[in-house]
Amino acid sequence: MSRNEILSAIHGSVSVAGTALNVALVTGFAWTTLKLAAISADAYFAAGGVPPLTTQALELAASDPALPARAADYVTAWFAAVGAAGCAFMTALGMRWGYHAISRVFLRLKD
Repeated sequence: MSRNEILSAIHGSVSVAGTALNVALVTGFAWTTLKLAAISADAYFAAGGVPPLTTQALELAASDPALPARAADYVTAWFAAVGAAGCAFMTALGMRWGYHAISRVFLRLKD
C-alpha cells in the first residue's frame, strides 16, 4: 500500500468513528429532550398550573401549607423546560451537521 492509501484509510476510519459518535449524540440529545419535556410537564401540572391572579387566590396560595412543595414543582418544571430547550437546540445542530455530512458524501461520490 502506498502512503496515500494508508492515509486515506486512516481518514476514512476516523470519519466513520466521528459519524457514529455524532449520530449517538444526536440520538441521546433527542431522547433527553423528550424525557425532560415530560418531567417539566408533570412537575408543572403537579404544581397546579398557573393560579388565577386575584387577591383572594394569592392570599390562599400564600397561606397554603403545601406552598414549598408547589414551589419546588415550579422550579423543577422550569429547570426541566430549560434543559429540554437546550437539548432540542443541540439536536437541531446535530441534524444540521447530518445534512452537511450527507452533502459532503454526495460531493465526494460526484468526483
